[in-house]
Amino acid sequence: MSFNTSNKGWHDEWFYYPDTEKSLGEYSSEYPIPCDSWNAKFSKSELQEIEPLMKKIANLKKDGLTGI
Repeated sequence: MSFNTSNKGWHDEWFYYPDTEKSLGEYSSEYPIPCDSWNAKFSKSELQEIEPLMKKIANLKKDGLTGI
């Protein structure tokens, strides 16, 4: 595999697509309206996937991680 030494002329081959949708809602000082999905339970496969991550987080907290 060879790499170009210059990116000159890249704009002839690439184009930009504008992001027309807002990624975040407008700021509001109001409390969020709870959604049913916030109380959803994990499936068995989801639990198997996140369990190792949760153990790592617990170990980091035990070692003094505070998030600050």
